[in-house]
Amino acid sequence: MVNLLDPWGAKVPVLQPRGEFTISAGAVTLVGPGQYEIDTQSDAGSDNLDTINGTSQGNIVVLKAANGVRTVVLPHAVGNLRLAGTINCSLDSIADSITLYNSDGTNLDEISRSNINV
Repeated sequence: MVNLLDPWGAKVPVLQPRGEFTISAGAVTLVGPGQYEIDTQSDAGSDNLDTINGTSQGNIVVLKAANGVRTVVLPHAVGNLRLAGTINCSLDSIADSITLYNSDGTNLDEISRSNINV
């Protein structure tokens, strides 16, 4: 993660693009904080992402759909995901994203999501 200085001299974290990662058996292993494109296993039309590995306490990750014709579904309270409002998140457009925070070394809590159909 790179830190930039804002106009007041405070450090602002910038999440680096990490590339495409593919779901395998409902899970994906990331490489720390960053921006990730997530694709379905075997290019299936839809796939659940239940568990995210490879993050540490305090890490922030942004997930986007790798392909606009395949849907990545993040279900609330399955695996280590805790989503806002207990509502599942579907990334079904390359413009969709969800931002997650590893709050305790295990679970990823939703900070925000964007659902933009293009």
